[in-house]
Amino acid sequence: MALPAPYLEDSHYIVIFKLHKINASEISMVVETGFVIDEADFRYHLLTDKKNKDRWKPFTVLLKNVFSGRAPFEGKAKKNSKKAYKKKKKERQRKKEQNL
Repeated sequence: MALPAPYLEDSHYIVIFKLHKINASEISMVVETGFVIDEADFRYHLLTDKKNKDRWKPFTVLLKNVFSGRAPFEGKAKKNSKKAYKKKKKERQRKKEQNL
């Protein structure tokens, strides 16, 4: 997407937002501010350099959880363990009913 007329091609949009946890399965994203910077700005390098990748991880994990249908702050392992527990519980109940 091209930037509006007064900005150069080496300019970039930076949008800062906050994520708020509404409940166990919902989050809300509120835009705090947005501005245009050029490639010489230190914030551009903080966001694009590969050496800063560890700083992005909490955000990317949260997005992966939401796009995978999990709660924002719930890991894949936790969801799988819940499924396994429910499955075993259901099997126990079936066996119990068969024995009666």
